[in-house]
Amino acid sequence: MKTIFLLLVVLFAFFGIGFGQTMTRSSATLDPKSRFEQTVGLIDPTKPRLAKSEVVGPSLGNDKIPAFGPGENPVFLLSSNHEFVQPGETLELSLVPMVTTNRTFFGTIQNLKPGYSGDYDGTERVGYCNADTASGGSINGITAMQSIHILSRKFNPEDSYGRNQYNVVITDDNGTLVQQILLDVYLVNAGQYSRWFYIDTTRQTSNGLVLTGNFPVSSPIFYMVSAGDRTGLITGPYPEYAAYASDNGRRLVLSGTVEYTRDTAVTITAWSPGTRQAFVKRDALVQHREQ
Repeated sequence: MKTIFLLLVVLFAFFGIGFGQTMTRSSATLDPKSRFEQTVGLIDPTKPRLAKSEVVGPSLGNDKIPAFGPGENPVFLLSSNHEFVQPGETLELSLVPMVTTNRTFFGTIQNLKPGYSGDYDGTERVGYCNADTASGGSINGITAMQSIHILSRKFNPEDSYGRNQYNVVITDDNGTLVQQILLDVYLVNAGQYSRWFYIDTTRQTSNGLVLTGNFPVSSPIFYMVSAGDRTGLITGPYPEYAAYASDNGRRLVLSGTVEYTRDTAVTITAWSPGTRQAFVKRDALVQHREQ
């Protein structure tokens, strides 16, 4: 019996949506740091209190469809092979398209490293780089669910323990902001700072996956359920097919089920446009084959 992948919602048409203001210089002519400094509409993760207060608003509810602004366009999910990483291990980040289009994008990555406090405090130098693609950051056309590798980073014993913040910025070929994705990766489970959003437990039901944790309540949550690099279910790019957290942000239901013919560890990848925060839960649950 072959493995069955249930794909509930994948919308391949790229939607016409405003991408905000255009920079005066082409994105390809800028170094990574300059590209960040000149991109209009970015949330600044170096100022977490201000960033959080600006983007977290009242709950939309399932009957409300938000208007996406610069940085909020649901084009990619961000996949990570680690939520917590140990010294000597390598972090791998990949973009997973939710749409298919021949448009050209450009990916840039900012890394905020933790200081002595376990969180970014300005003592460690901010890192900048282009996405690790064959075209030096350019992504020339995308296909839904086809993973695009953008970063490899090996953690060393001299790296400070705590929260590493990855700020992935997607612009078009004119340098106009399309999407911003923020992801926290922890070098060991250490530090006094709690995560904004995370998955704590996952439970399989007949209607889908029921998650507990801390989730955004101000925007739709686009998600992917997969087994390793094999996609089983992905939603996007329209918010009516996304998931919505409970009013207190502690519960999230992912509709639909994915069935495999073998015992399989399932990974959940998600992103909310309102907060621009991504969260990944590797091996969220082990799905056992029915005998």
